[in-house]
Amino acid sequence: MSMREKVKHITAAVKDGESVPESSKRAGMAVLYVIFGAGLCLLLALTAGLVQSGHYIGSAVVLLAAGGLGFILLNVIRA
Repeated sequence: MSMREKVKHITAAVKDGESVPESSKRAGMAVLYVIFGAGLCLLLALTAGLVQSGHYIGSAVVLLAAGGLGFILLNVIRA
């Protein structure tokens, strides 16, 4: 199979969207939610630890990162 045929085949599969079963899509999204949730919990725990240590600027930066991750997660869920 030549490179041009491979690209056509991949392009057709992407346009179709039917090449991946719905159950696999749901499982993939569930894994993504779990990873994002774990990352969010980790960042919030890190923020709490930094506040207890007295590193308020660092905790503010990590809290902003956690807020950004939460915002991205909400937008992915709503999409």
